[in-house]
Amino acid sequence: MTQIVILIALVATLVFTIVDDWRNYTIRNEAILILLALFAARMIALGDYAHIGGQLMLAAFMFVTLLIIYSRGWMGGGDVKLLAVAFLWIGVAELSTFTLLMCALVIVYYVAAKLKFAPSRGQARVYIPFAPCISGAWLLTLALNFAKNVPP
Repeated sequence: MTQIVILIALVATLVFTIVDDWRNYTIRNEAILILLALFAARMIALGDYAHIGGQLMLAAFMFVTLLIIYSRGWMGGGDVKLLAVAFLWIGVAELSTFTLLMCALVIVYYVAAKLKFAPSRGQARVYIPFAPCISGAWLLTLALNFAKNVPP
């Protein structure tokens, strides 16, 4: 039961970040803190502490790497924080699935924005919000992982 409540709260928070980023091009620190608290609650509920070190190292490594991208102006600070928390949640086991889905969603969203089918900013250069792509890939990865683990 606890797992279901945590997953519902996770989905609600990710949907909020999608809508907020569409509207304001902002990923709120409160949403990041909620996602971190939900991660901690999930680890406690699962009692799964064996993989937490690897997940923390992956998230820290990606955070530092993403800071370099941020310093070049290619990504916002909220996107960096959201991605670091996503990598913490996703972990090494689902890293490739998440990354491929996220890249695919970024490409689809960029093309849709270029064709004026999706919200974006900028005239000469298209700026897209990344939270819909990050959160969408996160939710799809969780759904695929759930579908993989459901007995036939």
